[in-house]
Amino acid sequence: MSNEKQESGELIFLRYGFPVINYCSRLIIESEELADFVNILKTGQGEIKKERLEQLFPNAVNRIASWSPEHVRDYWLEQNGHNLTVGMNHACKTYKGKVLGIYSPAEDEICQAKIIGLEKIPLKSYIDLKQGDWISLHAFQVSEKLTPRIIAKYFEK
Repeated sequence: MSNEKQESGELIFLRYGFPVINYCSRLIIESEELADFVNILKTGQGEIKKERLEQLFPNAVNRIASWSPEHVRDYWLEQNGHNLTVGMNHACKTYKGKVLGIYSPAEDEICQAKIIGLEKIPLKSYIDLKQGDWISLHAFQVSEKLTPRIIAKYFEK
């Protein structure tokens, strides 16, 4: 049996989508709602309404098969998913990285990390990280810690 913490598909989606929340729709997002999302990202607890994610990320949501954690990850991490959709926009692609160091957090962050290949760019994280963790990142923000199973499925092909 796996020791993996099972997060909802909605939470996984929010972890990837949050850094581009203001770019994917023309909706105005109130500061209170953004603060609620930050709290959810930090704690992993709270209600995330599918309908709201559909409003905020219409193109991405239309490309996921279901809200299961596996289908949400398929969209963000499969070669023919999100990265194919964003084309040559390298800043918006999802990547695998390894945490080289942890720095003091700024404002609402849990930590900042230095990643292989991006040594000079601090990355924002709402997830508690340790040196040596493998992670996925999107738009300069850590999306999730990668387990050996996730790495094998999406990155070792």
